[in-house]
Amino acid sequence: MKKSLCVGCAVLTSVVFFVIPTLSEAKGRDLALLSGPSVGSLQRSFELTYQVRLADLPSQGRQLRVWIPLATSNEHQKIRRRVIESPVRYRITKDPEYGNDILFLQLRSPLPQELKLAVRYAADVQGKSLQLSPRPVHQAVVRDCCGNLHLKSDSYMVVNDQVRDLAGRITAGARTPLERARRIYRYVVERMTYEKETPGWGNGDTLRACEVGRGNCTDFHSMFISLARASGIPAQFQIGLPVPAQADGEIPGYHCWAQFHLPEVGWVPVDASEAWKDRRKYDYFFGSYDPNRLALTLGRDIRLVPSPRENDRQNIFFFPYAELDGKSVAKDKIETKFRFRDLEKGEGEKNA
Repeated sequence: MKKSLCVGCAVLTSVVFFVIPTLSEAKGRDLALLSGPSVGSLQRSFELTYQVRLADLPSQGRQLRVWIPLATSNEHQKIRRRVIESPVRYRITKDPEYGNDILFLQLRSPLPQELKLAVRYAADVQGKSLQLSPRPVHQAVVRDCCGNLHLKSDSYMVVNDQVRDLAGRITAGARTPLERARRIYRYVVERMTYEKETPGWGNGDTLRACEVGRGNCTDFHSMFISLARASGIPAQFQIGLPVPAQADGEIPGYHCWAQFHLPEVGWVPVDASEAWKDRRKYDYFFGSYDPNRLALTLGRDIRLVPSPRENDRQNIFFFPYAELDGKSVAKDKIETKFRFRDLEKGEGEKNA
């Protein structure tokens, strides 16, 4: 059962008034973004490898099934090459709600002792800072544009009366969706602390994040998304791989961010956890697409296809999910490694 927000309500109430900017301050920043220049020329090209290894598979096992997320092209990233290296046959499926590509493999007895595969990408990622407008938008336009998928509760990104009450206090007096989103962003950056020690971090549990105020990027952005949705702003979750500043090397793990929707602009990116780490980039991470990342999966509660026996919806779909004879394979039994290399101009031109 989900925890109540009541434990943290007294603390949250006292914090709200400290962290929320005045209406004139918020409006001034919005107008500055509206009139300022757009940064749309920064592009990064790289080769990235997503490696998977399942070891110590039991010889008596009858069936192994594996699902792995696959990156696809979108408005801000172009997948020029996607090569799947697998010792067994596979197929590519899509989840029915968000349209994510899923690599699916099925092995039958006799199973190998280990399974190793890799997905290699050549990608161009375009950096861009959006010009944002503070114009008011009727809520009917919001629903027509995005539907209910980006306004509802998920298993962990909860939208309930307590979250709506908190969102209402944070955004009180804000007259446009942009003003409300900016206040929520400021609240999350000020309320949360980035750390991976307090139990429960990493699940993207909104109620836990509101109560303890600590966690990683999934916790920061689950809080942002729930508060945005509670304020009538469509918002969605995206996860992928951060690409370090050097020319090549290993990537230690995932990174995630949020997006909220303005009908006159489209999807607007938000990276509250990176803004917390580097306050000098506070303004940049509200409304800028960072070229130093590769998006893999959009959304939460991802429905895998074909449907597994257990856990047919993945709270966060970044790492592979596997079942052995209909039972989930423990995460520590699935090894993943990620490597990248910057591409020179003209490299990796072969299409997927």
